Amino acid sequence: ISFPSPYLDKVRVVGQAPRHPNALGCAYRGIFPSLYLQRFTLWDFWANSIVVDRTFACIGEIAWISQVTLCLRHVDKELSETDQTQPLTSFLSWTAVVICVIAEGTSYYNTATTNELWCAIEVGLWGVAWALLFPSALILTCKCPGCKCPGSLFSSTGKTFCAVLAATSVAYPAYNFLVDCPMYMARYRADQAAGNQYFKFWPGLFDAATRRIPTREYSDWKEDMFWMVVYFSAASLSSILMMAAPRVSTDTTNDEIDRRMG
Repeated sequence: ISFPSPYLDKVRVVGQAPRHPNALGCAYRGIFPSLYLQRFTLWDFWANSIVVDRTFACIGEIAWISQVTLCLRHVDKELSETDQTQPLTSFLSWTAVVICVIAEGTSYYNTATTNELWCAIEVGLWGVAWALLFPSALILTCKCPGCKCPGSLFSSTGKTFCAVLAATSVAYPAYNFLVDCPMYMARYRADQAAGNQYFKFWPGLFDAATRRIPTREYSDWKEDMFWMVVYFSAASLSSILMMAAPRVSTDTTNDEIDRRMG
């Protein structure tokens, strides 16, 4: 496939290699869902292995945050008078990516050990990463042309992207800190009270790869059902939509885009 600009090339390569990783991962995990620490699965089948699920999640989530930050930096560069991404946006976006990579490592650790404390740390890291994107997303939303016009949020894909990102970077961290973290901490305290013993990393990772507890009881899934439904639907859709490569100018020539991307 021939892409019309380096920006489109980059955002689509991130989204397509391998073929919509976040959307594909969400689709797969929607068919073969699991709760890592409890070893709950829907099916007693190797494809529903906890480690397979976690690996799909790792690849998809890193690709997702990479897409988001790439689009954010491009919109910033379009609006910049110097044709360079502003230091604030560059720093915050790359810091968010690094934090999310650390969160993925944390997720493998809690999956292996079954220690719920590390689940709380993981979702807290994701909350921090997304909250870091809020200042740039809000500033760029306001800087986009037509800010005071009715319906101006849809004046360009770049502005729509930044506005949605600004809202998401408030709502998502709030959910993580107010709902997910307390849920995992409550489970951690219950495990501590019950005197539960945790796996060492490598034996725990083997256990996660080989042990499954198939269950279709609503009570086993209900606490995690909301985030799973939203994640497997909205997050995958956002990855597909970002393949359009959000931009502020709808009539920018390919040569101009190439020049801006350096």
